[in-house]
Amino acid sequence: MAQPFYLTRRPDRGNRWYCRFRTAGGVIPWQSTGETEKSKATKWAQEHLPDKPQWKGQRERLLFSTFAEDWWLPSHEYVQRQLARGHSLSRHYLDNARAQLRRYILPAFGGCRLSAITTAQIDDWLFHLQLSGHRSEAIETYTHIGLADLSSVVAVQSKIVG
Repeated sequence: MAQPFYLTRRPDRGNRWYCRFRTAGGVIPWQSTGETEKSKATKWAQEHLPDKPQWKGQRERLLFSTFAEDWWLPSHEYVQRQLARGHSLSRHYLDNARAQLRRYILPAFGGCRLSAITTAQIDDWLFHLQLSGHRSEAIETYTHIGLADLSSVVAVQSKIVG
């Protein structure tokens, strides 16, 4: 039986292995495993299969505010994955990202159910930020910080079984 994922080595990324999961809804974008050995990358992929039990059955009930509760904390899986990929995230950066999440993103999406958030809503939110007078540099910051959160919502929606 075929594995529910593909692995490929990226020489341009320090010979790290990248993984792409196959789901009933199609394929999920490539993700770095942070590993340089195929056996470790395979183990990583098996541990990160899209049908993680903690998400089963929660799609219709889980709010974005609950999903994003620990985002941008040093212990959060997203931050740990970024560090494994070789990114440097300072304490100041994480504190600022959490502040932006609380100030701009949670008021817009915190009360929304994960299953209800769409890419069109995210695009509308960004458009309204511009209309309300936010500088383009600030919107770029919100986009970077927010889309790390919100793009995960869209990706998780395709992973959720329930």
